[in-house]
Amino acid sequence: MQKSTIRQVRCFFNNQEVGTEIAVCQQLQQLKGTSLFFRDFQRDEKVASLLFIQETKEIFVLESVEKLLTGEVIIFLSNRPPLYRIKQEAGVYLVTAGGYLQEDNQQLSVPLVLDPNRIYQQEPERIHYFLTEFLKQLEEQLKELRQITLVSSQRIELQASGFPIMIVELSQEPHQVARRLKLILQKLVPTQIDLALQEIDLRFELPVLRTYQSSDSGQVLIDS
Repeated sequence: MQKSTIRQVRCFFNNQEVGTEIAVCQQLQQLKGTSLFFRDFQRDEKVASLLFIQETKEIFVLESVEKLLTGEVIIFLSNRPPLYRIKQEAGVYLVTAGGYLQEDNQQLSVPLVLDPNRIYQQEPERIHYFLTEFLKQLEEQLKELRQITLVSSQRIELQASGFPIMIVELSQEPHQVARRLKLILQKLVPTQIDLALQEIDLRFELPVLRTYQSSDSGQVLIDS
């Protein structure tokens, strides 16, 4: 007979089964007695809260879930680190690839996203997708990116250590932006950059170097 509530919770961490000696699995036992079917575990607020470990400030990622007719649920987890931190009115939070917010931990070196004009709040899913796909492609160069400022949808400013401001646009392909930024970081040596250089525009196939800071008041055409 089909069970409508959870009777047993099993956890797999990085594809290996773990028991309740693991804190996150212990917390997930609180799901027993709650609804099993017609429930989106990926978006469930209670599940999300149980994936956060207060003592260590860790947040685990729910990769997938298997539901059995016996009332058993099998939860597959990973602990992929956050990709960026974002400063909002309520405070500073770390953000994972899955869009989960985590309490900030200054020991983690990830780019800080500034949103002075509330661009992120207007289109959170679109901007999170762009940032996630872009940052994942940077690989080793990710540690060089310090700050991302969302000036507008037409102008996103990137700041890397020792480099002028670099400009990209939300409508660009994230992989393309990452490729252009990686090329700049690999080819240019900060100590050899002309001090007069104010910004590098990566919205074009060939980077545009400027000795002044432009604005986004005019429409910029993005090449494909």
